[in-house]
This record gives sequence, structure tokens and C-alpha cells, in this order.
Amino acid sequence: MSNGSDLDWLSALAREASEHPAWREFSAFADSRSRGLRTEAFRHLSHFIRATTDWEFEERLGFCRWLLGKAGVFGDLGIASPQPLHANLLVPTIKQWLEREPRIAEAHLWLGLLRCDDPSEHLAQALVLDPGCEQARRVLVDWIIGDIEYNQHELPSFYIHDPRDDLVELDRAADLLAGASISDETNRQKLEIAELRRHSEAWLAAHPLPGDFATH
Repeated sequence: MSNGSDLDWLSALAREASEHPAWREFSAFADSRSRGLRTEAFRHLSHFIRATTDWEFEERLGFCRWLLGKAGVFGDLGIASPQPLHANLLVPTIKQWLEREPRIAEAHLWLGLLRCDDPSEHLAQALVLDPGCEQARRVLVDWIIGDIEYNQHELPSFYIHDPRDDLVELDRAADLLAGASISDETNRQKLEIAELRRHSEAWLAAHPLPGDFATH
């Protein structure tokens, strides 16, 4: 179910899209979605997707970059780009862009955030091509944190997978953050990494594994 901030965001998106005549059906989708009119919204979305099949590549890419650029967080991206739009416009267009320009960091970023193919590899490649891509850096760290939180969610009774592998991944997350600008977000991630590391090391200290190494 959409929350108030989602609805406000969709309403703002509808207003901005309405300024482009070719995007009016998408504007109607976002407006209807913001008012809870799901059936009406998806009827407009279907009309919009059909219309984009006649667009030139640059026109499709312009819309996709606009929409993805507006989606600063995954909740926003998810509610504004439901499966029909994701599968029929966003992913095919960004893949085509990457085929045309293989060294475009932004294309890798969006394919990663759209969870396409190997998302982590796309984000890593975005950083190779553009080390200043803060969004790719933050998301990769959050994904590492999320995976390890899952591995530790049965503690103190049980540790899923190998905590030694998690310590390696936490080192990778710390290295990623070393290249990030200082912000409340990166400070939060550093604290979470430190806490997860303590849990991994405490488990290893209490449950030595074959071939274990000294924890740091």
C-alpha cells in the first residue's frame, strides 16, 4: 500500500510530466495512482507504453533518464515504475543505451538499481567507470549490509552461512565507504558495519570453525 509521501511524490511527478505533451498518459497514470485509482492508472499506463513503441530511441531514453533521475529511493522507483513499464520500456531502453555506449556509467547504475541481470556487478562497473558515482557506492554498501543482517538474524542461536565470508564482505563495504563523501547516510552505514563486524567476530570467538583465522 502506498504511504502519504509516495502519493505526494506521484502527484508531483504527474505535474512535471504534464508539461510534455508526449508524456500526458504517463502524467495521467501518476495522477490516478496518487489518488488511489489503480484500474484507471494502469489503463493510462498501458496507453503510454503502446505509444512509446513508435518513439525514436533518443525520445525513449530521454523519458527513462528523467523518470529514473527523479527516483532517488527504491520506494519511489518501485511505485512510479511498475512491472509493465519496467519490463517494456525502462530495461530495454537502458540496455540499448549500454549497447550503443558501453562505457556509460549511468547506464550501469540504472540497470543495477532496476535489478537487471547481475545488479551488483552493474553497480560495481558504474563505480569503475565513474568513481564519483555516490549512489552506486551507497547502494552496494546497503546491499552488503542487508545480506549480512539476514545471515545474523537468528543470532544468538544460529549464524547463517560462514561469518568469515561476511567479514570479507564487511571489509569490502568499508573500502567502498572510504571513497564516499561524509554524510549522515555514510555515518549510519559505518556504524552498522561496525556492529555487524562485532557480531561476526563474537560468533567466531565462541564457535571456532575448521581452518579459522584470527579475527580482527
